[in-house]
Amino acid sequence: MHSRASAEHPKNCPCKFIPLKLNAFTLATFGALHLSEKPPKLIQRDGFLSLATDSGGFSPLHYSAQWDKKETVLHIVRHLSDANGTSGNALERAILYNKTSSNTTPLHAAAASGAREALNVLLCAVSVEALKLAVTPVMSSDIPENVLVKAVKEGRSDCLTTLMEFIARKSGEVRRLA
Repeated sequence: MHSRASAEHPKNCPCKFIPLKLNAFTLATFGALHLSEKPPKLIQRDGFLSLATDSGGFSPLHYSAQWDKKETVLHIVRHLSDANGTSGNALERAILYNKTSSNTTPLHAAAASGAREALNVLLCAVSVEALKLAVTPVMSSDIPENVLVKAVKEGRSDCLTTLMEFIARKSGEVRRLA
């Protein structure tokens, strides 16, 4: 790890302890992932391209969604959209299926923390086709910790409203596809 210690800084300056390179998880938490020289790391998981995760199963998308870092969520969404051609739909998999050990998806993280702007970005990034196939893992009443339940349990009525409005808007599109 490099530090910023130099002749122009006093020997005991605390800035010398700040790393010059921050990892994608830290950058995502603070909404600065777009400042990184490299995009978020993608790995092969279960035959699909996926975002790399930390030891708890959280991806940079989880962190930026949880802390409502809209620009960083958009940055990751764009990066995953570019990766779509190589291995299925990496973007929708990251939003709907990348779960932590506690079954938290980026949608769960946004809804539980009241991150309404990040939630809107994530919802808009999901296609109607994926929603038709994947609504059950994240929004079904069959799962005790779906996104809707998570928003209610955490007292996030604003996110519940966002989710309900989204479902109402998209349900007509899903019915037209069927």
